[in-house]
Amino acid sequence: MTQSSTLAQSGPLRIIFMGTPEFACEPLKALAEADGIEVNLVVTRPDAASGRGKTLLPSPVKQVAQSYGLPILETASLKSDEIYSYLSEIPCDVMVVAAYGAIVPVRVIELPRYDIINLHASLLPKGRGAAPMQQSLLHGEPKLGYSIMRIEEGLDSGPYCLQGSVEVGERTYEEVSLEVSKAASKGMLEVLNIYAQGKTPEWIAQDDSQATFAPKLAKSDVLLDPSLDANHNMCRIQASSDAAPARCIICDKSLRVMKAHVISESEKNEMPFAMPKAGAVSIEQKKLLLGCESGSVLEVLELKPDGKRSMHSKEFIPGLKSQELIWKAC
Repeated sequence: MTQSSTLAQSGPLRIIFMGTPEFACEPLKALAEADGIEVNLVVTRPDAASGRGKTLLPSPVKQVAQSYGLPILETASLKSDEIYSYLSEIPCDVMVVAAYGAIVPVRVIELPRYDIINLHASLLPKGRGAAPMQQSLLHGEPKLGYSIMRIEEGLDSGPYCLQGSVEVGERTYEEVSLEVSKAASKGMLEVLNIYAQGKTPEWIAQDDSQATFAPKLAKSDVLLDPSLDANHNMCRIQASSDAAPARCIICDKSLRVMKAHVISESEKNEMPFAMPKAGAVSIEQKKLLLGCESGSVLEVLELKPDGKRSMHSKEFIPGLKSQELIWKAC
């Protein structure tokens, strides 16, 4: 990443931060703890109803902001004259956005002294949209990336100045997204340091012809099915979340699979028992194995039966002794 242009920056870099979910927490922590940065406002979406009791809970970003004693503005939209007027009164050199959850209007984009940057969770121009990490996991991408981009009109179409990626392995969305968030936070500080030195980053225009789009996952996108091979089912488990859980029925018990492992060919050869066929369940050596298409096998590591807590498969297995050992799609 090179630098171009010269600014006249003196004193701390004044930031307005916008974010809502867990992904945005690491960047906010990094800003709050960084030298030479002053977080003048945290904008996040209002408390949301959660659980069966519909209890109102603050966003993860709001909780972080409160822990650092930062000023907070809660709003579901940035379009009103009242919100614009309020934001225009806050001293701001750079706005930083990380999964805020609403469109930033043009007049708000134009408020910062320098730029408004976004920590987008994909290697742009691929993965524009609301769920780039989950879509990447669903399609079996071996790496998840991030881009530090400048917000302009259009859906994640602005130029970027820095990108990076992390290996996925068999980690879940929650696990790997945390690492992406931490990596993007470090990149964000590098970019902000350029502004603090009185310079601007060198921006790289996106190639729109290479753009792909990443809409939110539907619940049906991640349902498990023995007619799919183990790798495809694994991708669905990795991409799943509370909003779109990877569900199936194992031995007449409806549940969500939280974590799993694809049994490799070498592992199969080392096991002293036959692998289950597609749709069959095998319980051997305290392993819960699901037969999938093409002779592939998925080992369930962690699951959550309906109405119960999440548990390791070893806790679940004893309750299956009297059940027919089959599994099927919901």
